[in-house]
Amino acid sequence: MSDHIRGPVGVVGSVILAGLALVPVQVEACRCVMRTPAALARAADAVVVADVTAFDDRDPAARAYRMHVRRSWKTRLSGPILIRTEATTCRAELTAGRSYLIYLKRAGRSYWTDGCAGNLPVARAARAMAVLGKPAAGR
Repeated sequence: MSDHIRGPVGVVGSVILAGLALVPVQVEACRCVMRTPAALARAADAVVVADVTAFDDRDPAARAYRMHVRRSWKTRLSGPILIRTEATTCRAELTAGRSYLIYLKRAGRSYWTDGCAGNLPVARAARAMAVLGKPAAGR
């Protein structure tokens, strides 16, 4: 036995640590239901193509993304907007400096999205944008 676990306290501590390693831990993972682009659009209050300019993680309950909207569907949105996503395993993971097609839900005066909303990098969103049709007119 090594010197650092000799004696009754060392042995008890080793048993406790070994026991902790065997305790099952439940990890909640995000489970998304696969939906067609048409179903994603129907479920959204607004859909935008936007450039992510920055994000803010100061609120422990939500991440805020600053975006510049280039096109919108269903609701007229343009220019800079703030989009929120909950700080959970289902949060939307967007990268500053990239452009995305983003499906949004409105909650009060804020727009929200999540990892199951169907958001796509613009480079992979041609089929989804074709389903959306003509963008809404500017504000």
